[in-house]
Amino acid sequence: MKKLLYLGVRNRLCSTCEHYSRTGKGKKDHVCYKNWNQSSGAMASDIIVEGFQRSVKMHGVEYRTFIGDGDSSVLHQILTKVEYSRFVKKRECANHIVKCYTTRLYGIAKETKGSSAFLSGPRIKWLKNGARKAIKHHAKILRDVQGTAQKRRAQKADHTRQLAGDHLNGPKHVFGCHDRCKDYFCDGTKGDNIYDSMPKVLQMKIVTAANIIAEKADRLVTDDTSNLADAVMAPVAKLSGGKQINRWRESSYEHCCYGAGLSFQLGPQWHCTTPKAVTCKSLAANLKRYTSKKTAQKANKESLRRKLFEENGHQQHKRKKFTVNDSMIHYGPNCQQPDMPPEQYAEKELAVLASLQMNEKQQMKIEKATRGQADNPTWHFERNMRLTGSNFYAVCRRREWTPCDTLVKTLLYKKNFTSAALEHRRTQEPVALRFYEQEMETAVQPCRLFVYPQYRFLATSPDGLIASDGIVEMKCPFTAKDMEPPEAAKKYNQRSQVHEPPKLSRSHNYFYQVQGQLHITKRSFCHFVVCTSKGIHVQRIEGDSDFRKFRMLPQLIRFYRLHVT
Repeated sequence: MKKLLYLGVRNRLCSTCEHYSRTGKGKKDHVCYKNWNQSSGAMASDIIVEGFQRSVKMHGVEYRTFIGDGDSSVLHQILTKVEYSRFVKKRECANHIVKCYTTRLYGIAKETKGSSAFLSGPRIKWLKNGARKAIKHHAKILRDVQGTAQKRRAQKADHTRQLAGDHLNGPKHVFGCHDRCKDYFCDGTKGDNIYDSMPKVLQMKIVTAANIIAEKADRLVTDDTSNLADAVMAPVAKLSGGKQINRWRESSYEHCCYGAGLSFQLGPQWHCTTPKAVTCKSLAANLKRYTSKKTAQKANKESLRRKLFEENGHQQHKRKKFTVNDSMIHYGPNCQQPDMPPEQYAEKELAVLASLQMNEKQQMKIEKATRGQADNPTWHFERNMRLTGSNFYAVCRRREWTPCDTLVKTLLYKKNFTSAALEHRRTQEPVALRFYEQEMETAVQPCRLFVYPQYRFLATSPDGLIASDGIVEMKCPFTAKDMEPPEAAKKYNQRSQVHEPPKLSRSHNYFYQVQGQLHITKRSFCHFVVCTSKGIHVQRIEGDSDFRKFRMLPQLIRFYRLHVT
């Protein structure tokens, strides 16, 4: 029997206070039912934390496990506010994790060019069904395991590894590569193998999505769901009129919630059980017969529903789209999550660094595949995995006590956006390069992504290569497009040298970018070109090995290993 351990109510509105505030009258003494003034998304985590805090007083036990949907900051709040939090473990709601996996796949299909021929709607559903059935398969085996606790733990660890492998193998199976398919996972049907012919960028994005669900295998292998918690809201909607009737005055909503809790726990019998517990008197026979009849009807209805479900299967329903708001810090994909254990973090760090290692042949392949830069999707994908020249300044000049979460999100989750300044740069840079070639009487070689051999997580893409030992970096400032080139170049001087000839400041963002480019490309000088509608200004910048050695490289390595991996 499932028992409702705790039920809390959070209310952001008191109808009486609202009435007096709206009419401008002085407030009268009344019982105020407003007990919450934060975001709506934080209500659930606060109620659950309160339930954990009262567990010993109410039930004489400490909770050890809870099932979360992965979209709220419950675990983070529990670890912060509950005394015995170090013993609390979280299991994931399998339904919700698979739903998030499906959402990621649809997002990949929408944002990746040329993906419609590979990542179609039916294939996404196959991936979803395969992930869900793999969880059910291993959970069913674990439920039947007999023996000592040590044996059950060993079996669980083994099936956790197998489940993670099944989730990672899911994309290969769906796209026709059955080399690693298990007997219980694949029925032997062979189709065209299109996995290797997929675009590399699309393939890596799908594998990344599968890796996210595979990392949670230890919390999914028991196939738990949060359906019971969601089911409490059904009687709440029934008693409150489904928001069609205004029953929110004074304590109405709170009473509806408590009535729903009794209905969920006791069923139709709550009409008899609750009054009898309060009055210590037996109720009328007619009410007893009525509740018994309702109990039988409910049992028959559930039996029929279960039978129809087994015969017809689960029907897919379209889900509503919800907009993102400020409460998403407490609920949703951006909610607060606790840090990884140190051992797991160290393991993941090594795995990330190992994934970036490559030999000379692989590096040449990347350099060839990333030509074209912004017009090449592979260039974007490889850059997202690394720290690149345009971000060196933000990393190197960051103070140790400054929070890094915003910077890390900017580096890892780059968003496509457009602006007048960006469009100006995109259209003017090719023109500026041709003008530079004519002005300097030299040829500019097209450039690709350069990866630093010693630390593969550092990369850069200059605008071009010149001579045998130089690079060129173009800047087309939108705000100075109509200025004389030397005057525009002075904008990058030190503040105390605004009226002196153009000289790129050593504390400027572009100086860090240029020095990083020279270090990674192993070249000695850079032509820093500022282009306006009236011409160009060329400034030669020499490499500074001491600046890179002491002011840049240690900070970049430390930041990537501590905050990005």
